[in-house]
Amino acid sequence: MARFDATQKKVLGAVLTTMLRHHDRVRERQWIAEQYVSAVAPALEDAADMQAGVARVRDHARAQRQTILNAAYRVFAQAARDLSTRRSFSYEDAVEQALGYFA
Repeated sequence: MARFDATQKKVLGAVLTTMLRHHDRVRERQWIAEQYVSAVAPALEDAADMQAGVARVRDHARAQRQTILNAAYRVFAQAARDLSTRRSFSYEDAVEQALGYFA
């Protein structure tokens, strides 16, 4: 993640928080792919026109998909390991733990 640019980090953060909120669905490939695409669009919202924006989202989604999703799964798993010693924890605790790795 240290080499990720600001857009990659924004997409990763969005995917990761969605995974934490819906942890029971992270193994569903179709669902996670949909969540990834949903995270890419807002991260690239500065496109000058709609057609250019759609092309930019499509290109970024294709080019970065594996990199972002692999990182999201690694952070998700690390957060789970780090929180596993607690008796209980909330969604907010999990997000705080996971996003702490970005620092």
